[in-house]
Amino acid sequence: MAIKKLEQKDFEKAMDMKLDRLIVELKVIRKAYGNLPIVYSIDDEGNAFHPVIFSPTLMELDTDMELVDYKDPENPNCICIN
Repeated sequence: MAIKKLEQKDFEKAMDMKLDRLIVELKVIRKAYGNLPIVYSIDDEGNAFHPVIFSPTLMELDTDMELVDYKDPENPNCICIN
C-alpha cells in the first residue's frame, strides 16, 4: 500500500500548532501548576512517554514530512522539540 503524498494544504493543516499558540498555552499551565517537566508521547495513542531533553531546533520539512535540513535550514518551517 502506497503512502499518499501530502498536498500543501494538508501539510499546513498537519502543522497546525504554531509557536505563539504553544507559548500562550504553556504560560497558562505554568501559572496554574508551576514549572512542570515536559514529556512527549512516542505515538498518538500515548503508549509510552519520554522526557523532552533537547532544546528546540529549527528544521525544514518537505510536504511528505521528510527532513530537508536541520543543521542550518535556509527556509525553516517548523520547530522540533526533541
